[in-house]
Amino acid sequence: MNRIKTIALLLVFIMSLAMPVYALTASIGNARMILNYTLEKNKENILEKSILVKNVNDMPVLIQLKSEGDIKDITTISENNFTLAAKQDKDVKFSIKLTQPGEITGKINVFFSDTEGTQAGAVLSSSIIIFVLGEGSVTPSPNQTINPIIKNNTIDNPENKTPVTVSVGGTGNVIIEKPESEVNTLFIAFIVLMAIILFAIIIIIIKRS
Repeated sequence: MNRIKTIALLLVFIMSLAMPVYALTASIGNARMILNYTLEKNKENILEKSILVKNVNDMPVLIQLKSEGDIKDITTISENNFTLAAKQDKDVKFSIKLTQPGEITGKINVFFSDTEGTQAGAVLSSSIIIFVLGEGSVTPSPNQTINPIIKNNTIDNPENKTPVTVSVGGTGNVIIEKPESEVNTLFIAFIVLMAIILFAIIIIIIKRS
């Protein structure tokens, strides 16, 4: 009887440790975007896109977005540092100011945090690649050190082998948009670790008894 009580108390103790570090699940709708944009003279060239931010948790979460890489100082995020209710999503718009031709790469990091500060947060990144063309330019060829393979106005995505039409225009166009990404790895890893520790403790108690 004493052995059963000891095991039960250990189980309750371990589960109580697990609760404060429960990791939030982070989910976004655009994990990767490859965009094509042609600059136009005598106008401000602004590429406008959005990231779908999803709160799949059963509680409200705080959302913060930050840009990095080549787009860090040329990106404006329409709405930032907001609270997203449970099971809600929001299409967060952002704009990138383009001034010269070239290849631009960067990320927009989406941070998810608990409003109460009792749970581990999470972060996901949307990778962005922009091929900026000058007025009258043509789409870059495969020989110009660009990874995607362009064939007959389509681009072959090596990850899923799905060709997507390439359209060059002043407002910017999506060439590839990778499906949504979701993560709660911290919580899964913690549960596995706790299960291993609990199993080891039970084995030790049984052997000693």
